[in-house]
Amino acid sequence: MEDVVKAIFVRMSNIKKPQRNILLTLFSVLMVFQGNLRFLNMEQYWLASEKRYHRWSYRNFDFAKFITELFMQMFSSDHECVAAIDASFINKLAKKMEEWGWYYIGSSGASQRGLEISMISITDLKSNTAYTLDAQQTTDEEGRS
Repeated sequence: MEDVVKAIFVRMSNIKKPQRNILLTLFSVLMVFQGNLRFLNMEQYWLASEKRYHRWSYRNFDFAKFITELFMQMFSSDHECVAAIDASFINKLAKKMEEWGWYYIGSSGASQRGLEISMISITDLKSNTAYTLDAQQTTDEEGRS
């Protein structure tokens, strides 16, 4: 896995060496970790402080480009795949969240209060698996959902 990720980082020229190192470590920890992952828990698996993980979490990283590069390396160009967009609704959250609003839920046929997240993914038709490229929170505009 590490060789594949390193090869992708080489093609993503905007990533500097310190960011490469922390991301390689993060991906390695994610591969072996089970349970609720927090920066404090990650400190046990690698010789870096919770503060370092927290500091690096605020840096920008183009995950959509990374996943696209990973997908292109994993599958050949004649591989059958399609793009898909899906919206997910979350209704069990605190009522004082900023983007708490009314969203139409197709399964219930009505609008409900909560949060909505829209995702775009590449779907592999042979393995029936979707790989998320990007997820964005849907904002509730005044009087519209």
